[in-house]
Amino acid sequence: MGVCMFDIKLEDNTPSARLKYARELTGLSRTLFCKVSNLSLSSVSHWENGEQKYSRQAAEQLVKSLKERGIQVSAEWLMEGIGHEPKTFNDQKDNQSNFKKNLFGESQQLLQNFIKIV
Repeated sequence: MGVCMFDIKLEDNTPSARLKYARELTGLSRTLFCKVSNLSLSSVSHWENGEQKYSRQAAEQLVKSLKERGIQVSAEWLMEGIGHEPKTFNDQKDNQSNFKKNLFGESQQLLQNFIKIV
């Protein structure tokens, strides 16, 4: 169920498209990326859809979150398109493994919440 790096394309050279491209390289959905990165889903949705621009501080947080998920990218590239495109520094199997671990953890949390309700 992992994401193949070759299936992901940079749609255009806008900050929103660059962010979406870099995030998709992690193999995580937007929701899961936000959850494991402690970022606001609403903000990231607005940024990826081009509805709002992200600040330099937000770009730095995104770079940190992406790095923690095996993606090397600069704030300059995210914001301005200057420099190198993102690249993975873990192999694709590591990204897929992290995705599965995060998905399993999310499933466990949902199950625990369900048990509390019942």
